[in-house]
Amino acid sequence: MQQAVIKMKFGSHVYGCNTPTSDTDYKGVFIPPMRDVLLGKQPKTSVVKSTGQSHTKNTNEDVDDEMFTLQGFLRMVAEGQVVALDDFVCMLYAAYVAIEANRGAFNEGRKYFTYAPLSIPNHSSH
Repeated sequence: MQQAVIKMKFGSHVYGCNTPTSDTDYKGVFIPPMRDVLLGKQPKTSVVKSTGQSHTKNTNEDVDDEMFTLQGFLRMVAEGQVVALDDFVCMLYAAYVAIEANRGAFNEGRKYFTYAPLSIPNHSSH
């Protein structure tokens, strides 16, 4: 079983240009199972699943799901591929939305943690 790092909506629904006939697209990043990595059986870049037919245009009932391996995703980011950079921006936005939605919990948790740097005593003898 693959371990998803993140999965989010993508395409027209993200950009607000979807129509009543638009399909739903998801993209994400996953870590392949260790067994598959050790045996060299992990996908090289991505796993694509679609409820649509390959010979017809998708409908509003169809869902496309493309999951990139973490290694493949990082390679695409390093190469400057638009799809990876777009995914990265969506991930940052998803993180921002999650933080904003839970801001009260974050603020409440702050009183239990200190962010002051630790002082380490110098015990060296001269």
